[in-house]
Amino acid sequence: MFKGKDGNIHFETNDKVTLDIIKDCDIEQIYSGKDNYCRCGCGGKYYDFDHSNPIIKRLLTKAEKFLHKHIDTVVLYSGEKDGWINIPTTFNGPGTCICIYFKGTPKLN
Repeated sequence: MFKGKDGNIHFETNDKVTLDIIKDCDIEQIYSGKDNYCRCGCGGKYYDFDHSNPIIKRLLTKAEKFLHKHIDTVVLYSGEKDGWINIPTTFNGPGTCICIYFKGTPKLN
């Protein structure tokens, strides 16, 4: 894991990371849609976080699966009070992703 020139955390192939890094954070929204694209909502959909929502459960399960599969493509931003973790899910064309927006500080070892 390293901090890039863009100020974001980038992971490497041998990093063992799970969504537990944001376990103590409060998830606010999850975006599912086009990656490397405008995030106004025109290329995907935003979901307000509700742990009982089956769509949210599916997105978190899918995010965890791809986090393990392609860790070297995952990017995490952590500001003073909030952040996001972007997890690519396909790589054809512009690709798609799941991006989890949270409040708090992730546990990076």
